[in-house]
Amino acid sequence: MQPPAGDGWFYIDQEQVGRFDLVFGKKLDSSTHTLSALVVEIHSYAKFENPEEFLNYVKKSKELDADPRRFKIIENNIILDPKFGDYSVKYSAVSEDHGAANKGDDEFLTLKLYGYIFIHPNIENVIIDISYSERGRTAEINPDFSKVANRFIDGMQLKRKE
Repeated sequence: MQPPAGDGWFYIDQEQVGRFDLVFGKKLDSSTHTLSALVVEIHSYAKFENPEEFLNYVKKSKELDADPRRFKIIENNIILDPKFGDYSVKYSAVSEDHGAANKGDDEFLTLKLYGYIFIHPNIENVIIDISYSERGRTAEINPDFSKVANRFIDGMQLKRKE
């Protein structure tokens, strides 16, 4: 996997038990404005009877990920989308991040998130979560955020089962 298009992207080393994370970050001219692109490979033995059951699992997981003490959710969309197969969910969110380390004197920074989570179509027991996010003052957020996020996600290639 390559970083998103453009200069200035750097790899962020993150290790978590049971997950394999590939994280790219980009710091912009403003101290409050950042971009990140993330691909997470999760090994799981969870089984789902149908795509709707997987959708409900994703909704609950994303709900648990958003700490209400830090984030005020403004917009949250989680739907089935066949981009990566039958068990593929597209998500997007806009929230106020009241705990961002780089918010300075601002009350919050706006966080936009766009991604897909899906069961890998070629490798059993692997769930992939790919996302693109932008955080900053509201005026700093790219008005073409969704287009840029889509380009990153469209550039992802899945490996085949060996």
